[in-house]
Amino acid sequence: MEILLYFLLFISSILVIKFLVPKRYKNLPPGPPSLPLIGHLHLFKKPLHRTLAKLSDKYGHVLYLQFGARPVLVVSSPSAVEDCLAKNDIIFANRPHLLMGKILGHDYTTLLWAPYGPNWRNLRKISSIELLSANRLQSYSDIRHAEVKSMVQRLSGQGCDYRTVEMKTMIFELTLNVMMTMIAGKRYFGGQVEELEQAKRFQEIVQVTLSISGASNIGDFLPILSWIGVKGIEKKVWNLKEKRDKFLQELIEEHRISRSGGMQTKEKNATLIDVLLSLQQTEPEYYTDEMILGIIWVLLAAGTDTSAVTMEWAMSLLLNNPQVIKKAQAEIDNNLEQGRLINESDVNKLPYLHSIINETLRLYPAGPLLVPHESSEECIVGGYNVPSGTMLLVNVWAIQQDPNIWVEPTKFKPERFDGFEGTRDGFKLMPFGSGRRGCPGEGLAMRVVGLALGALIQCFDWERVGEEMVDMSEGPGLTLPKVHPLKAKSGTDTSADTMEWAMALLLNNPQVLKKAQVEIDVKLKQGVLMDESDVNKLPYLQSIISETLRMYPPGPVLIPHESSEECIVAGHTVPRGTTLLVNLWAIQNDPNLWVDPRKFIPERVDGLEGTRDGFKLMPFGSGRRGCPGEGLAMRVVGLTLGALIQCFDWERVGEEMVDTSEGPGLTLHKLQPLEAKCRPRSVALKFISQF
Repeated sequence: MEILLYFLLFISSILVIKFLVPKRYKNLPPGPPSLPLIGHLHLFKKPLHRTLAKLSDKYGHVLYLQFGARPVLVVSSPSAVEDCLAKNDIIFANRPHLLMGKILGHDYTTLLWAPYGPNWRNLRKISSIELLSANRLQSYSDIRHAEVKSMVQRLSGQGCDYRTVEMKTMIFELTLNVMMTMIAGKRYFGGQVEELEQAKRFQEIVQVTLSISGASNIGDFLPILSWIGVKGIEKKVWNLKEKRDKFLQELIEEHRISRSGGMQTKEKNATLIDVLLSLQQTEPEYYTDEMILGIIWVLLAAGTDTSAVTMEWAMSLLLNNPQVIKKAQAEIDNNLEQGRLINESDVNKLPYLHSIINETLRLYPAGPLLVPHESSEECIVGGYNVPSGTMLLVNVWAIQQDPNIWVEPTKFKPERFDGFEGTRDGFKLMPFGSGRRGCPGEGLAMRVVGLALGALIQCFDWERVGEEMVDMSEGPGLTLPKVHPLKAKSGTDTSADTMEWAMALLLNNPQVLKKAQVEIDVKLKQGVLMDESDVNKLPYLQSIISETLRMYPPGPVLIPHESSEECIVAGHTVPRGTTLLVNLWAIQNDPNLWVDPRKFIPERVDGLEGTRDGFKLMPFGSGRRGCPGEGLAMRVVGLTLGALIQCFDWERVGEEMVDTSEGPGLTLHKLQPLEAKCRPRSVALKFISQF
């Protein structure tokens, strides 16, 4: 008994020294009073990006918090983001060591979780040059067009009357089919599914992934709990990894057997697995199966949810703003030949469609908090010292909702992006992050969203289900999902979230939807479904996506970074080992950066051609750790959202505005899934009859 007492006193002394007498740093960023052991964990409510935005409003845009034993820097202004992801980009190019990275990230060796260094640089190079280059994405344009056409056919199958459509499932399955066809040449949802048992296994893996994606592991912040055996969600994550790795390894083996049997795939028809296996033949010691498996999963996880979320939000916004969908339909009708379904090349001719997408991304960035970074050494951010080892959270959502940056930031105004041709306007708008760790899949996401949304707008008239506005509540998770799935009447996760937010914003702003349709109609040939190449012709559609990403970034707080050495942030010293949280949502909703940031105004990003306006807009992160899948996500969102606008008229279900409440979690999901009413437009009926 006496030995046990001494042992407990010894442990207590260690805890007192570790947690109650922390190392003191001078000139740290401000923050609220903390509690022993737990720090500021008691202050957090869901959704996290909104809680962090409120704290930033009180204590400043450079905020220092303690997540248990882990120091965290939360930034929610473009200038602070610039300090972190531009001036100190190498310092903040690391990721914090979290449970998900250890287990699902193969002990921090995948692109998402790898520390900055030769391995990460090579993975980034592979993703950007071999897998997600413009040429590679273009080679898969037929896949995306076929999936959008299939979606239009399913929606058109019950005549010309309005009927209720469950949008979330339809959009999510579209993005999953696009990604899996590109990766492995297989479809697992809808019609033409050849391997039903394999499809069922994949669907189960997706469901488990979604169920734990927004879960937090308390052991990441209170390691003492892990030491005494409190495992939290660790067992579930290990089980998921086992099932996921087995499934993907079987896909790799299938392709390897086909190739060894003399069935070499032509370059034009090669899947991403084929590309990686070809690289494996040149350097087998580097391109191991485990490395290939990790790349595949990162592409699948990052390329699905963001596009689907963006499209659902875009449709929600259009249903709540029928004048926007009418304008988008008019654009499509005036720019496309009658009787032709929109294609990707048409999207570039539809600036209003681009504006709708940008405005959706502004309002509802798929990642309201960028994937966390971590400082590798002490640095200065905003004049404050930031210690090494600090986790960085960029609140993209806050920046893109800031009334000091955006006029009427809470309003859905695609017109705010008029003339916005690809840039992100500094760091005001960054739905795909920024800098070295920015999302490399943005191009793909914008292609998919632009084409799909354009087709829905082109081919159908849309209405809300009922008189109420579409519920815009945000759901839990790493991305920003709608908490209530979108339903509309028709006459994986970050792309899906962005599209759901975009649709929700369009439903609440029908004038934006109409303007996007006008852009598509004017710039695309009538009767032809838009494809990815069309998205670049549709600046208003791109503005809608950017505005959606501004208001509802998929990750409202960027994935944490950690400082590798002491540094200065906003004039304050940040210790080594501090976790950095960038409150992207707060930056993108900051009234000091955005005029009326909670208003959906796609026009605010008109003329914004690719940049993010410093660090005001960065829905895909920034710097070395910015999301490499940004290109993919933007292709998916642009194509899908454009197709939805091109092909359908949309209305809210009821008179009420779509509920844009956000759900809990690290990703920005809608609290209420989006429902809407849609009906095929005359242009859709013309080319549908030709299928």
